[in-house]
Amino acid sequence: MNKKLFVSKTVLFVFIILFIVAFQKIFGIENTLIGVTVITAALMLLERDFTLSPFKYLIYIIGINLFLGIAAFVASENLWIGIPGNFITIFGIGFLLCYDLKSNMYIPFGLQYLFMLSVPVDGKDLGVRLLSLVFGAVFIIIMQVICNKNRLIKSGNKIIEKSFENLFKKILLLIEEKDVTNIDKCIKKDIGELKKLIYNKRKDFFYLTEGGRIKVNIVATLECINTIISDLYKEFNKDDITKILNDVYNKLYKISQNKNDIDLLKRIKNEESNICVSRIVNNIDILCNCFVKLNNLDEHNRINKNIPIPSEFNFINIMKRNFTINTLKFSYAFKLAVGVTISIFIMDYFKVYEGRWMAYTVFSLIQPYAEHSKIKSEQRVKGTLIGGIIFIILFSIFNDSTIRSLIVMGAGYVDGYNTRYDRKIICVTISALGVASITSSIGGVLFFRILFVGLGVGLALLVNKFIFPYSLNDANRDLISMSNSIIEQLIKEVKLYNLRKNNNYSIENLFMISSFIENKLIINKSKEYKDYIKNKKKVIDNIYEMYIWVQNDKISHKDFKNYASKNLMNF
Repeated sequence: MNKKLFVSKTVLFVFIILFIVAFQKIFGIENTLIGVTVITAALMLLERDFTLSPFKYLIYIIGINLFLGIAAFVASENLWIGIPGNFITIFGIGFLLCYDLKSNMYIPFGLQYLFMLSVPVDGKDLGVRLLSLVFGAVFIIIMQVICNKNRLIKSGNKIIEKSFENLFKKILLLIEEKDVTNIDKCIKKDIGELKKLIYNKRKDFFYLTEGGRIKVNIVATLECINTIISDLYKEFNKDDITKILNDVYNKLYKISQNKNDIDLLKRIKNEESNICVSRIVNNIDILCNCFVKLNNLDEHNRINKNIPIPSEFNFINIMKRNFTINTLKFSYAFKLAVGVTISIFIMDYFKVYEGRWMAYTVFSLIQPYAEHSKIKSEQRVKGTLIGGIIFIILFSIFNDSTIRSLIVMGAGYVDGYNTRYDRKIICVTISALGVASITSSIGGVLFFRILFVGLGVGLALLVNKFIFPYSLNDANRDLISMSNSIIEQLIKEVKLYNLRKNNNYSIENLFMISSFIENKLIINKSKEYKDYIKNKKKVIDNIYEMYIWVQNDKISHKDFKNYASKNLMNF
């Protein structure tokens, strides 16, 4: 096992346990599970960057948490009011926090609501519960400030450095005429990670930081150079290619080693180049310009809100466009709301506390894509059965409560290393049954676990099949439609840019979104769209390359307009 991984996982596990124990001591045992969801949300939301407007996001999260706390209290007080209440609340969570291109954020908030329904409080304890939810929101923002304050600067610089190193490796492989497939994947992955970091640090879901904008151009330029050197064989013989690659290597190496020295960067830029490919020469010059701008930047997180947000990027308009039954957001939210509402009704109507396992199962297995639901259903059944068998064996052998507690904690620790869903469920099952067996027999808790997990699996499969089914094919269709829309918007923005309109933010956003669509189609394994993805990427990358050239006075606005119109019309 990797020592670094072991240390990081162990430290994280200890931190989580200490946080949950402290949370329980402060807010009471009935709010322990809220502590679990708070730490889960804090860790998951680190993928987003709220540090540009921490106070605004604090208000948002407090509002969401208090709404969920009050909604859960009202639903728990009356079975029949709970039906519409649970449906509306779960629908809202699913609709607002399920995304086409980004990773979903509905899990911690959905689980938090379910946990509050499973462990309801009466009126006199409601204040403490709401206070715990406010504390949870504050903790999430504190974690954001600690971990994400300068994340784009630090992580972004590391990714750029790594991209240079991989580009050097690729050049050497090309000189030796070796396969570059794997190194290309690494370069693409790193560039994608940096785009994601930049995109997640936008203000008002639109405005990029000045440092982020420069780094978008850096990775776009490196991406262009990477593409150009891959295609040299189409125009040059082996000897010429070797010479060009060596010259490119030397030039890029100088830039990478001196990227924080403005004077040296200017000197490198003004050096006479032996590279005969004008596109490479231009992009290397632009790379120098970008690093000079980055070093001259006083405040990397500065935002220039000198133009209003276009209607296409307005949050409310985006939500309106998705509020139709054939979209991913709506179909998923509706299915989730139906499944969870039925599960909670069964738990409350029959007053079976273990019925919560049915609700958790339904929440876990109703997935945005039908195929994923089937796979996870099989894995959950498998994991539950194996975990149940391990639980029975261990808890039959060991009767001592201390040893049993260590088994439960051990299962939780091992779960941190699991990436496969069925293996995670094995650990979760052992932990859940171990805790439940404190007040019940081990045979009884295992029976109810298998029963309600089975009912949850059945309900989830039925809901996914018959209520607004949404498959990977549907997703790919929508992604292609979204991609075509992006290209149409890009044509519009290019025309505006050539009229010297200040629409840089729109072009930069569209460029990054197009990359996310491409990555999503690849993740969905849409082989039939392989050529489409490749051609679309080439056109958009070329257009963005020309856009950077205009910014750096490498071509005129007129030439850019002609080039963009020609390529986009052909596409």
